[in-house]
Amino acid sequence: MSDDFVYELAVNIPEQPLGEQIQIAGLGLFENGSVYKITSTEAESFRDYNSKTVIKFDKRGMQKTSTTRGGTLLAVSKNMYGVSVKALKPGIEEVAETQNEQEEDVIVDIDSDTDGGNQ
Repeated sequence: MSDDFVYELAVNIPEQPLGEQIQIAGLGLFENGSVYKITSTEAESFRDYNSKTVIKFDKRGMQKTSTTRGGTLLAVSKNMYGVSVKALKPGIEEVAETQNEQEEDVIVDIDSDTDGGNQ
């Protein structure tokens, strides 16, 4: 993976003093009122940091664990107050892969248990 700049990130929170440091989880500290260039390595680290572990159970109670990567910085920033991100290169993924996946609730179907509840 190259370390090219892929995003431009601007922090502008009017209620905070200019220069005050703002934490963006998985990315670092940024000064209010400043603009930064974000590398592809930083952007990928942000996604990894914001990954989530999903635990599912089958009908027998066997656990299956999987990890879903966090959204792209561009997609997630749309929900960050005072933070704007724009892509510096065409073709940068705008929609996080996690937005296309549905989370499933843990459901155990008791009626289909055919061995009397023994696991």
